[in-house]
Amino acid sequence: MNGEDTGFSEFNGIVETVLNELMPIKKKYVRANGGPFMIKALRKAICTRTDLCIRCNKSQENWNAFKKQLNRCAKMLRQAKINYNKTLDHPILLCLVLSQPPEYPQNYVS
Repeated sequence: MNGEDTGFSEFNGIVETVLNELMPIKKKYVRANGGPFMIKALRKAICTRTDLCIRCNKSQENWNAFKKQLNRCAKMLRQAKINYNKTLDHPILLCLVLSQPPEYPQNYVS
């Protein structure tokens, strides 16, 4: 019984080695910038900011462009979060937070 287990484990080890050489297991890394408020324009602005950050040490003009882009990204991020939270506003959710009876809009359909 013990000899059969070692034979199988040797075979299994050889098969795993060959498979790992011929077909290695691939890994996928998920980036951390996938917030629900992240829009395409904001992603592009962040990429531009990163490019300018790499080049900012070479001249004062690049540094000024980087600072402008940094402020632009901060403003866009703030606005994107505000707009996203506005879409989440719902009369029932607001009344739970504010502990007031809900006031439904005239065109509200439940």
